[in-house]
Amino acid sequence: MQIHFLGGATTVTGSQFLIETDQARVLIDCGMFQGSPNESVRNRIPFGFDPAGLDAVVLTHAHLDHCGRLPLLVKAGFNGPIHATAGTVELATLVLLDSGHLHEEFAKREARWEKRHPGEVEADDRKEGDAYRAAVDLAAAAAPAIGEHVETSIDAPSPDASFPDPEAELRAQPPALDIDLDVPLYTVRDAERTLEHFRAIGYDEPREVAPGVTATFLDAGHILGSAIIRLVVQDRAGGEERVIVCSGDLGRPGTPILRDPTVMTAADYVLVESTYGGREHEPQDEAIRVLADTVRLVDESNGVLLVPSFAIGRT
Repeated sequence: MQIHFLGGATTVTGSQFLIETDQARVLIDCGMFQGSPNESVRNRIPFGFDPAGLDAVVLTHAHLDHCGRLPLLVKAGFNGPIHATAGTVELATLVLLDSGHLHEEFAKREARWEKRHPGEVEADDRKEGDAYRAAVDLAAAAAPAIGEHVETSIDAPSPDASFPDPEAELRAQPPALDIDLDVPLYTVRDAERTLEHFRAIGYDEPREVAPGVTATFLDAGHILGSAIIRLVVQDRAGGEERVIVCSGDLGRPGTPILRDPTVMTAADYVLVESTYGGREHEPQDEAIRVLADTVRLVDESNGVLLVPSFAIGRT
Protein backbone atom coordinates (compact mmCIF):
# COMPACT_ATOMS: atom_id res chain seq x y z
CA MET A 1 0.00 0.00 0.00
CA GLN A 2 1.16 3.51 -0.78
CA ILE A 3 -0.17 6.91 0.32
CA HIS A 4 0.58 9.76 -2.06
CA PHE A 5 0.34 13.34 -0.75
CA LEU A 6 -0.73 15.41 -3.76
CA GLY A 7 -2.09 18.53 -2.04
CA GLY A 8 -2.94 19.92 1.37
CA ALA A 9 0.67 19.22 2.43
CA THR A 10 3.08 22.13 3.08
CA THR A 11 0.10 24.32 2.15
CA VAL A 12 -3.41 24.79 3.54
CA THR A 13 -5.44 24.35 0.35
CA GLY A 14 -5.65 21.83 -2.49
CA SER A 15 -6.34 18.79 -0.29
CA GLN A 16 -5.76 15.54 -2.20
CA PHE A 17 -4.44 12.16 -1.07
CA LEU A 18 -4.18 9.00 -3.16
CA ILE A 19 -4.39 5.53 -1.60
CA GLU A 20 -2.97 2.85 -3.88
CA THR A 21 -3.04 -0.91 -3.24
CA ASP A 22 -2.56 -3.99 -5.39
CA GLN A 23 -6.35 -4.03 -5.80
CA ALA A 24 -7.52 -0.44 -5.98
CA ARG A 25 -6.80 3.27 -6.22
CA VAL A 26 -8.93 5.64 -4.14
CA LEU A 27 -8.60 9.44 -4.00
CA ILE A 28 -9.43 11.31 -0.79
CA ASP A 29 -10.65 14.82 -1.70
CA CYS A 30 -9.77 16.78 -4.82
CA GLY A 31 -9.46 20.35 -3.62
CA MET A 32 -8.69 23.61 -5.34
CA PHE A 33 -5.54 25.57 -4.52
CA GLN A 34 -6.55 29.03 -3.30
CA GLY A 35 -4.84 32.20 -2.15
CA SER A 36 -2.06 33.99 -4.00
CA PRO A 37 -1.60 33.75 -7.79
CA ASN A 38 1.33 31.44 -7.07
CA GLU A 39 -1.11 29.04 -5.40
CA SER A 40 -4.08 29.45 -7.75
CA VAL A 41 -2.04 28.72 -10.88
CA ARG A 42 -1.30 25.25 -9.47
CA ASN A 43 -4.88 24.32 -10.41
CA ARG A 44 -3.75 24.40 -14.05
CA ILE A 45 -1.03 21.80 -13.55
CA PRO A 46 -2.14 18.32 -14.76
CA PHE A 47 -2.75 15.60 -12.20
CA GLY A 48 0.29 13.49 -11.39
CA PHE A 49 -1.71 10.29 -11.98
CA ASP A 50 -4.20 8.92 -14.51
CA PRO A 51 -7.72 9.93 -13.34
CA ALA A 52 -9.24 7.19 -15.52
CA GLY A 53 -7.42 4.62 -13.39
CA LEU A 54 -9.14 5.63 -10.14
CA ASP A 55 -11.75 3.29 -8.66
CA ALA A 56 -13.45 5.94 -6.52
CA VAL A 57 -13.23 9.30 -4.77
CA VAL A 58 -14.24 9.82 -1.14
CA LEU A 59 -14.97 13.41 -0.15
CA THR A 60 -14.65 14.79 3.39
CA HIS A 61 -16.74 17.93 2.87
CA ALA A 62 -17.91 20.58 0.42
CA HIS A 63 -15.47 23.46 0.92
CA LEU A 64 -13.81 24.38 -2.37
CA ASP A 65 -10.29 23.58 -1.15
CA HIS A 66 -11.46 19.98 -0.75
CA CYS A 67 -13.82 19.51 -3.72
CA GLY A 68 -13.03 22.33 -6.17
CA ARG A 69 -10.98 20.33 -8.68
CA LEU A 70 -13.45 17.46 -9.04
CA PRO A 71 -14.72 18.85 -12.39
CA LEU A 72 -11.12 18.84 -13.65
CA LEU A 73 -10.79 15.22 -12.53
CA VAL A 74 -13.88 14.24 -14.53
CA LYS A 75 -12.69 16.25 -17.55
CA ALA A 76 -9.40 14.35 -17.35
CA GLY A 77 -11.12 10.97 -17.61
CA PHE A 78 -12.39 9.94 -14.15
CA ASN A 79 -15.60 7.94 -14.55
CA GLY A 80 -16.14 6.37 -11.13
CA PRO A 81 -18.29 7.23 -8.10
CA ILE A 82 -17.68 10.16 -5.75
CA HIS A 83 -18.78 9.08 -2.27
CA ALA A 84 -19.87 11.70 0.29
CA THR A 85 -22.50 12.26 2.96
CA ALA A 86 -25.93 13.50 1.87
CA GLY A 87 -25.22 16.93 3.34
CA THR A 88 -21.96 17.19 1.42
CA VAL A 89 -23.68 16.15 -1.82
CA GLU A 90 -26.23 18.96 -1.40
CA LEU A 91 -23.65 21.60 -0.50
CA ALA A 92 -21.18 20.49 -3.19
CA THR A 93 -23.94 20.92 -5.77
CA LEU A 94 -24.19 24.61 -4.86
CA VAL A 95 -20.43 25.10 -4.50
CA LEU A 96 -19.36 23.46 -7.77
CA LEU A 97 -22.07 25.04 -9.92
CA ASP A 98 -21.20 28.45 -8.47
CA SER A 99 -17.49 27.81 -9.01
CA GLY A 100 -18.07 26.87 -12.65
CA HIS A 101 -20.06 30.05 -13.16
CA LEU A 102 -17.36 32.18 -11.53
CA HIS A 103 -14.62 30.67 -13.70
CA GLU A 104 -16.67 31.46 -16.80
CA GLU A 105 -17.12 35.04 -15.57
CA PHE A 106 -13.41 35.41 -14.75
CA ALA A 107 -12.53 34.40 -18.31
CA LYS A 108 -15.06 36.84 -19.79
CA ARG A 109 -13.77 39.64 -17.55
CA GLU A 110 -10.19 38.90 -18.61
CA ALA A 111 -11.20 39.02 -22.28
CA ARG A 112 -12.99 42.36 -21.79
CA TRP A 113 -10.00 43.80 -19.92
CA GLU A 114 -7.57 42.76 -22.66
CA LYS A 115 -9.83 44.31 -25.29
CA ARG A 116 -9.94 47.63 -23.41
CA HIS A 117 -6.22 47.64 -22.51
CA PRO A 118 -4.34 46.17 -25.47
CA GLY A 119 -1.15 47.98 -24.50
CA GLU A 120 -1.07 46.35 -21.06
CA VAL A 121 -1.69 42.77 -22.14
CA GLU A 122 2.01 41.98 -22.46
CA ALA A 123 2.77 43.23 -18.94
CA ASP A 124 -0.21 41.28 -17.57
CA ASP A 125 1.01 38.14 -19.32
CA ARG A 126 4.42 38.66 -17.71
CA LYS A 127 2.78 38.79 -14.27
CA GLU A 128 0.93 35.56 -15.02
CA GLY A 129 4.18 34.04 -16.22
CA ASP A 130 5.91 35.08 -13.00
CA ALA A 131 3.12 33.48 -10.96
CA TYR A 132 3.39 30.33 -13.04
CA ARG A 133 7.15 30.09 -12.56
CA ALA A 134 6.71 30.66 -8.83
CA ALA A 135 4.20 27.81 -8.79
CA VAL A 136 6.75 25.59 -10.50
CA ASP A 137 9.32 26.47 -7.82
CA LEU A 138 6.73 25.86 -5.09
CA ALA A 139 5.82 22.48 -6.55
CA ALA A 140 9.48 21.55 -6.77
CA ALA A 141 10.10 22.51 -3.15
CA ALA A 142 7.16 20.39 -1.94
CA ALA A 143 7.05 17.35 -4.18
CA PRO A 144 4.54 14.60 -3.32
CA ALA A 145 5.87 12.14 -0.79
CA ILE A 146 4.97 8.49 -0.35
CA GLY A 147 4.28 7.89 3.32
CA GLU A 148 7.36 9.84 4.34
CA HIS A 149 9.16 13.12 3.77
CA VAL A 150 11.18 13.03 0.56
CA GLU A 151 13.94 15.55 -0.07
CA THR A 152 13.74 16.74 -3.66
CA SER A 153 14.32 19.71 -5.93
CA ILE A 154 13.46 20.93 -9.40
CA ASP A 155 16.49 18.97 -10.67
CA ALA A 156 15.92 15.91 -8.51
CA PRO A 157 12.27 14.83 -8.70
CA SER A 158 10.51 12.57 -6.23
CA PRO A 159 11.62 8.94 -6.59
CA ASP A 160 8.02 7.87 -7.28
CA ALA A 161 8.29 6.13 -10.64
CA SER A 162 4.80 4.63 -10.62
CA PHE A 163 3.06 7.79 -11.84
CA PRO A 164 3.78 10.38 -14.53
CA ASP A 165 5.68 13.27 -13.01
CA PRO A 166 3.88 16.57 -13.78
CA GLU A 167 6.89 18.50 -12.55
CA ALA A 168 8.96 16.95 -15.36
CA GLU A 169 6.66 18.67 -17.84
CA LEU A 170 6.98 21.90 -15.90
CA ARG A 171 10.76 21.68 -15.93
CA ALA A 172 10.62 21.29 -19.72
CA GLN A 173 8.76 24.59 -20.23
CA PRO A 174 8.41 25.80 -22.88
CA PRO A 175 6.69 24.25 -24.83
CA ALA A 176 5.94 20.79 -23.36
CA LEU A 177 3.03 22.01 -21.25
CA ASP A 178 0.78 24.81 -22.50
CA ILE A 179 -1.24 26.47 -19.74
CA ASP A 180 -3.74 29.08 -20.90
CA LEU A 181 -4.81 31.28 -18.00
CA ASP A 182 -7.35 33.13 -20.15
CA VAL A 183 -9.84 30.24 -20.47
CA PRO A 184 -12.16 29.00 -17.69
CA LEU A 185 -10.63 26.42 -15.39
CA TYR A 186 -13.94 24.63 -15.90
CA THR A 187 -17.52 25.55 -16.76
CA VAL A 188 -20.99 25.11 -15.28
CA ARG A 189 -21.54 22.21 -17.66
CA ASP A 190 -18.34 20.57 -16.40
CA ALA A 191 -19.68 20.90 -12.84
CA GLU A 192 -23.03 19.41 -13.87
CA ARG A 193 -21.31 16.38 -15.36
CA THR A 194 -19.32 15.96 -12.15
CA LEU A 195 -22.44 15.98 -9.98
CA GLU A 196 -23.73 12.94 -11.87
CA HIS A 197 -20.94 10.93 -10.21
CA PHE A 198 -21.95 11.72 -6.61
CA ARG A 199 -23.23 8.91 -4.37
CA ALA A 200 -24.57 9.64 -0.88
CA ILE A 201 -23.45 7.59 2.12
CA GLY A 202 -24.94 7.88 5.61
CA TYR A 203 -22.82 8.49 8.69
CA ASP A 204 -21.54 5.35 10.47
CA GLU A 205 -22.43 3.10 7.51
CA PRO A 206 -19.41 1.08 6.32
CA ARG A 207 -19.38 0.68 2.55
CA GLU A 208 -16.94 -0.97 0.17
CA VAL A 209 -15.98 1.85 -2.21
CA ALA A 210 -13.35 -0.12 -4.12
CA PRO A 211 -11.96 -3.67 -4.05
CA GLY A 212 -10.47 -4.18 -0.60
CA VAL A 213 -11.33 -0.64 0.59
CA THR A 214 -14.21 -0.02 3.01
CA ALA A 215 -15.08 3.57 4.00
CA THR A 216 -17.00 4.79 7.03
CA PHE A 217 -17.99 8.46 7.32
CA LEU A 218 -17.95 9.86 10.87
CA ASP A 219 -18.96 13.29 12.16
CA ALA A 220 -16.22 15.94 11.87
CA GLY A 221 -18.17 18.86 13.35
CA HIS A 222 -16.82 21.27 10.73
CA ILE A 223 -19.73 22.17 8.43
CA LEU A 224 -22.97 20.51 7.32
CA GLY A 225 -22.12 17.05 6.02
CA SER A 226 -18.44 17.18 7.00
CA ALA A 227 -16.87 13.84 7.80
CA ILE A 228 -13.83 12.10 9.15
CA ILE A 229 -13.26 9.17 6.79
CA ARG A 230 -12.14 5.84 8.23
CA LEU A 231 -10.76 3.49 5.58
CA VAL A 232 -10.16 -0.20 6.19
CA VAL A 233 -7.70 -1.15 3.48
CA GLN A 234 -6.61 -4.60 2.36
CA ASP A 235 -3.51 -4.31 0.20
CA ARG A 236 -4.18 -7.61 -1.59
CA ALA A 237 -6.93 -10.23 -1.51
CA GLY A 238 -6.64 -12.16 1.74
CA GLY A 239 -3.96 -9.80 3.02
CA GLU A 240 -3.74 -7.97 6.34
CA GLU A 241 -6.11 -5.04 6.87
CA ARG A 242 -4.85 -1.57 7.75
CA VAL A 243 -6.90 1.32 9.09
CA ILE A 244 -6.34 4.79 7.62
CA VAL A 245 -8.13 7.77 9.15
CA CYS A 246 -8.37 11.05 7.24
CA SER A 247 -9.67 13.81 9.47
CA GLY A 248 -10.67 16.30 6.79
CA ASP A 249 -11.26 19.66 8.48
CA LEU A 250 -12.24 19.36 12.14
CA GLY A 251 -14.71 21.54 14.04
CA ARG A 252 -14.78 22.62 17.66
CA PRO A 253 -16.74 20.71 20.29
CA GLY A 254 -19.90 22.44 21.47
CA THR A 255 -20.68 24.19 18.18
CA PRO A 256 -24.42 24.92 17.84
CA ILE A 257 -26.37 22.75 15.35
CA LEU A 258 -23.41 20.51 14.43
CA ARG A 259 -22.47 17.35 16.29
CA ASP A 260 -19.06 17.25 17.96
CA PRO A 261 -16.16 15.66 16.07
CA THR A 262 -16.04 11.89 16.54
CA VAL A 263 -13.35 10.71 18.95
CA MET A 264 -11.19 8.06 17.28
CA THR A 265 -9.48 5.42 19.40
CA ALA A 266 -7.24 3.47 17.01
CA ALA A 267 -5.74 3.58 13.53
CA ASP A 268 -2.62 2.47 11.70
CA TYR A 269 -2.21 5.77 9.82
CA VAL A 270 -3.77 9.15 10.58
CA LEU A 271 -3.87 12.02 8.06
CA VAL A 272 -4.89 15.03 10.13
CA GLU A 273 -5.45 18.66 9.20
CA SER A 274 -3.40 21.16 11.21
CA THR A 275 -4.54 24.58 10.00
CA TYR A 276 -4.77 25.89 13.56
CA GLY A 277 -2.45 23.32 15.10
CA GLY A 278 -0.02 25.98 16.28
CA ARG A 279 -2.49 28.03 18.29
CA GLU A 280 -5.09 27.63 20.99
CA HIS A 281 -8.58 28.95 20.30
CA GLU A 282 -10.14 31.29 22.82
CA PRO A 283 -13.23 29.86 24.57
CA GLN A 284 -16.33 30.17 22.41
CA ASP A 285 -18.20 32.09 25.12
CA GLU A 286 -15.43 34.72 25.08
CA ALA A 287 -15.62 35.08 21.29
CA ILE A 288 -19.40 35.55 21.52
CA ARG A 289 -18.96 38.17 24.26
CA VAL A 290 -16.46 40.17 22.16
CA LEU A 291 -18.79 40.05 19.15
CA ALA A 292 -21.77 41.16 21.25
CA ASP A 293 -19.78 44.07 22.74
CA THR A 294 -18.73 45.13 19.23
CA VAL A 295 -22.32 45.04 17.95
CA ARG A 296 -23.51 47.13 20.90
CA LEU A 297 -20.71 49.67 20.38
CA VAL A 298 -21.54 50.07 16.69
CA ASP A 299 -25.26 50.32 17.43
CA GLU A 300 -24.74 53.02 20.06
CA SER A 301 -22.71 55.08 17.58
CA ASN A 302 -25.21 54.53 14.72
CA GLY A 303 -22.39 52.95 12.73
CA VAL A 304 -22.24 50.07 10.27
CA LEU A 305 -20.75 46.71 11.17
CA LEU A 306 -19.12 44.73 8.34
CA VAL A 307 -18.26 41.10 9.08
CA PRO A 308 -16.09 39.50 6.37
CA SER A 309 -16.76 35.77 6.40
CA PHE A 310 -16.53 32.66 4.28
CA ALA A 311 -19.93 31.90 2.80
CA ILE A 312 -20.22 28.34 4.11
CA GLY A 313 -19.91 27.33 7.73
CA ARG A 314 -18.56 30.60 9.12
CA THR A 315 -21.66 32.78 9.51
